[in-house]
Amino acid sequence: MKNYQYIVLGVMLLLAGACRTTEEELIFEKSADERAQEAVADLEQRLITPTNGWVLRYKPVPESGRYVVLLNFNDDGSVRIRTDFGANDNEFYDQTVTYRVDNSLGLELIFETYSFFSFLFEQNSATFEAEFEFNYVNETPNGALVFNSKSDLSSLTTLAFEPAPENAENLLGRQLKDNLVVLSESLGLVSPVYRLNYADRDLSLFLSLNTFLRRIEFTYASSVSGDEGQSINFSTGYTAEGNSLILDDPLTGNYIRSEVNISAINFRSLTNAPSIDKCGQPTPIQQYSANLAESGEAIALVPTLFDPGAARLQNLSEIFVANVGGIYDNGASVGQQVFDATGGAVNFVMYHVQNQQNTFYAMGYLLQLDNNGFSIPVKEFTPTYEGNQISFEFDSEYSFANGDSTITLNTAALDTYLTNLTEGGQTRLIQTGEMRYELFNPCTGWSVLLQELE
Repeated sequence: MKNYQYIVLGVMLLLAGACRTTEEELIFEKSADERAQEAVADLEQRLITPTNGWVLRYKPVPESGRYVVLLNFNDDGSVRIRTDFGANDNEFYDQTVTYRVDNSLGLELIFETYSFFSFLFEQNSATFEAEFEFNYVNETPNGALVFNSKSDLSSLTTLAFEPAPENAENLLGRQLKDNLVVLSESLGLVSPVYRLNYADRDLSLFLSLNTFLRRIEFTYASSVSGDEGQSINFSTGYTAEGNSLILDDPLTGNYIRSEVNISAINFRSLTNAPSIDKCGQPTPIQQYSANLAESGEAIALVPTLFDPGAARLQNLSEIFVANVGGIYDNGASVGQQVFDATGGAVNFVMYHVQNQQNTFYAMGYLLQLDNNGFSIPVKEFTPTYEGNQISFEFDSEYSFANGDSTITLNTAALDTYLTNLTEGGQTRLIQTGEMRYELFNPCTGWSVLLQELE
């Protein structure tokens, strides 16, 4: 009897399995491999369908702005990528690379060969969180293809491929980029600062642009004369689209009794501006004329060495530091040169300490010693201020602010690099962001990028 029961149970299980197999065949009609191949082919067809390709406004990390990228996929496994990203002698202006669509745990789009996306991925020691492999999510009602990043470890980057218009090339801000380069190089600053001058108001806004990160930072508002001023401390990403700079978040507020509302700036052309004095020599500069998108007000963006926000240094008590790689000779980093010549300088240090007990103004270097110790030899100085211009009267001898005070110093080398930053009596302090400054000597072209020590 027991054997009979087992036989009946086995037959029932076989019949049940047969029923399930038949059900699956009726539901799916195709194998999993066939369905995966069809899904890949379907996405490939969607990618190549738009006549003008796709436009992507790419924001790889939360702190960056957006890069406009044009994508044209072809059925031979190639994709044309166009940007306004000027790195590597404009290598990423126009590329054709290979791509593929895979189906692993889901549909994936992979750029196989080195491209704009690969370059961004490598930045900041490969911590920039850009990507070149994307997971397909869905298609929106307006025909955009939505992807998210495959490589992000925390918050995923979402990308929307939108069908590009016929004149998509006009969305790339290449002329805007070129004109900003002209402005940025005119004065020799590593981190140039601009004043945005209103044509019909007694108002200037001081700002810096990080064209790699696509980020704008407003630091100060002043009257044109500089007699009145107000800190701003506002930063946001931007998109360079055609000749327009579109802010992720608008700058709004009341500055110097004047209402400000800037969400986008529409640039027009470069024109000559009044020359700027650099160490007794008039330096020709240009200005970038523009209109504000909201009001249509006429403005001009002008490079400057005058920075009333940085002039407040004389009332501050701070310590500033910089990696020696942040020391520049006419735009070229000389960090290795400084390290070798001084016997191990890894940081530049400037003390601007003043309180009720004492004052301590000094400048020097943090030396990394062979015994894993350190020493901070400095020269004390007496500063004289004229706005954001500083002249330095140094003591004749070095003292030690901290660390080993028994070492033998290469004072000739130390003196050379202090002199390059300070001689001529016209060194400028330029505020490039919150707690960030550039100490720039227009007489020598030397500068150092400083960070306030928190």
